[in-house]
This record gives sequence, C-alpha cells and structure tokens, in this order.
Amino acid sequence: MASVGPEGMRWSTGAAAGAALLLTAACGGSSGAADVAVRDSAGIEIVEVAGLPTEPVGWRLSPEPRVVIGGDAADERSELYRVSGAARRSDGKIVVANGGTMELRLFEADGTPAGSFGRSGGGPGEFGMLALVGLLPGDSALVHDARNRRFTVVTPEMTLGRSFEAVRGNSPAVAFPVALFPGGPVAVRTATGFGGPPTTGVYDGAAPVHLAGLDGWLRDSLAVFPMRQSYLRIGEGSINILSVPFGTEASFTAAGDRLHVGTGERYEVRSFDRDGELVRILRAAATPRPVRDEDVRAHIDRALERLPEQARPGQRRLFEEITPPERMPAYGGLVADSDANLWVERYAPPGEGPATWTVFDPAGRPLGTITTAEDMDVLEIGEYYLLGTGTDELDRPYVGMWGLER
Repeated sequence: MASVGPEGMRWSTGAAAGAALLLTAACGGSSGAADVAVRDSAGIEIVEVAGLPTEPVGWRLSPEPRVVIGGDAADERSELYRVSGAARRSDGKIVVANGGTMELRLFEADGTPAGSFGRSGGGPGEFGMLALVGLLPGDSALVHDARNRRFTVVTPEMTLGRSFEAVRGNSPAVAFPVALFPGGPVAVRTATGFGGPPTTGVYDGAAPVHLAGLDGWLRDSLAVFPMRQSYLRIGEGSINILSVPFGTEASFTAAGDRLHVGTGERYEVRSFDRDGELVRILRAAATPRPVRDEDVRAHIDRALERLPEQARPGQRRLFEEITPPERMPAYGGLVADSDANLWVERYAPPGEGPATWTVFDPAGRPLGTITTAEDMDVLEIGEYYLLGTGTDELDRPYVGMWGLER
C-alpha cells in the first residue's frame, strides 16, 4: 500500500471503469536501460540511477476491472463510503475497510458480499476511526482504530481475534501505522509537538517512525521524517491548517524484508530491514518541475471546489498567505508489488491527467514505466492483479481489481 494512516488511503462500472487504469503494453527500449552505479558507504548500499526511463515496462493490465465493488452497486452491502484500505486474501476474497459504517467487509472473488465485522463505538469489535493496515499470515486482517488508539486482529471468519495497544516501556503510546511488513512488524509514526507554542507558519509535520511488533511493543525509532508540509494559521481564538500547495509528503511501503521510505524532497528512497537498520539508499537524477503562478492558482481553485460557496473567500485568503515552494516534489507515492519491485509515482499537479510510475526491481534497477488513471490510488499489486480504489463518473467510491499479465 502507498501509505496507511488514520486519514485513510486514497484509492465502476461500464466504460468509466474500463478507462480507470491504463498501461501501455510495450517493451522497454534503450531509454529503459538507465546507467546504474552501486557502491558501499559504511555498510549501506548506495544505488545511483543516472536518469529515469521513458519507455513502458512490458506488462499488460486487463482493459477493464475483472471485479468491481461499490460504484453503482444494487446491493446496499456493496455500497462504499470512506474506503480506508482493501486487500486480496490468499483464497481470492477481498476485504475492504469501509470507514463510513466502521465495518471491515468481506467479498467473494467475484465481488459478492460474504460477510462483515465491526460497528461504530468504543467497545470490543467496535471502531471510531477504521483503517486496514494489511493481512497477516493465514488471512487474518490487521486494522487500526486511531480514535480508540488500538489495533485489532480480525480472523478469516470475520470474528474478533484480539486487540492491543502500542506501548513504549510500560506506557501506552499514540502511534499511527504507515506500513506492514509481511507477517509483521508494523511501521508506525508517533506524534511530535511543535518544539514550543505553535505560531503562524509552515511546518513539515516531522515525526519519528518506529517498528512495532504484533504485541504493540515499540522499538527505538528508525529516524525522524518530515510527514506533510502544512500551513498553520493562528488567529483570534481560531486555528486553521491547510496543506501547502505542492508541499512534500512522506510515503511508505513494505515488501519482503524491506521498508521503503520517501519524502519527495529529492529523488531518494531509503530502505530499512526488519531490524530497523538502514540498508540501502536509492537515488535518481531527476529535476523537479518549477512551481509557476498558474500552477498555484489552479491548485487553489481545485481545493476550493470542494468547499461551500460561503467558505471560499476566507479560505482563498488563507491560501494566498502561503509562500509556495520553488519546485514541486521529486515524486509522489510509493507502492511495492508482490515480487518486491518498487513503484515510484512521478509527481504531477492535481488535475493534470494520468499518473506515471517508474518501476524499480528489487536491486534498484529501473525496469520502465506504467501509467494509471488520475485520482485513483493503487492499494495492492499481486503477481497477477492490481487492486485500486477511486470514484466513478457520479463520484461513487469503488474498489476494482484488474488482471495483470507480466
């Protein structure tokens, strides 16, 4: 998954669904064979890529999703709202975290509803803010409840397994999951303060990231990473928080024995092992695009479209207080597939069109590019499928599964 947290994860039918995912089926040419240099620096492998490939990788996705959950579903058990994660089990069934009803829902391989677990509340088996972290061996689901500050294991039969809190020493800790190693541990971020009373300005949301066992015990932090650039406006009896236009945002993904972490400040991805040791730094020669005045105006207009008419003038004034960065982030999200290939999204302004991903093999060599539709989040990439979520032409959320031919 690209990133898991209390805010959830961004991720139809007919022609709209069929157009939701695009992959150019062609083999990489000479531009796909970028120069790669590998060296050792104090026991850390440094992989440097001279330039990013422009040719597509030679894989094919089905032109339409083979399974669609949600969208214009006739069965209310398939209606989705505030999807905060989805994953495909080893038996082909799909679990979806539906934050709107605080339920973990189970669907057959063909998308037919097969069961559910959970409801809103604070007791056992109840959730206040539901997010799917991932699947554990044996197809149990690990979910996180940010409001009730606990993890819950849901059995394959959709019953309560156990719950636990994140702890450091003998004290509970506020921790939000960002990625799950296959079988554990969980990478979590913990909260930090402002280093004093907050004042009006831009903050990067820096927070330490830890590895937590499935008993909730937190190890020492891997490092402190900037999470998301936000503008904090302190007023008379009010506090406003806005995302900085074209600000950087951390992304996490785990595959095999590696946790990959990137912030987008530069084209660099850091990889840690299950013990929390930094084992590799992947760098690529890529120059981020400059931020133009028209880019900022388009970004603000797009953000204001989601607000009531009466709230737009005040929000626009707040946006205009922010000094945008000179350059856009070096890249967007990170996703690792079941073969431990790393997919790195090329950053593009919202509304610009389909997203392009550069695929790196487990050794850090670029294989080529893949294009996916705008406003769709890639949740999971298996050997023969891709699971993603988005909204259809009527803004109804759906989870779709496309076939993947390598």
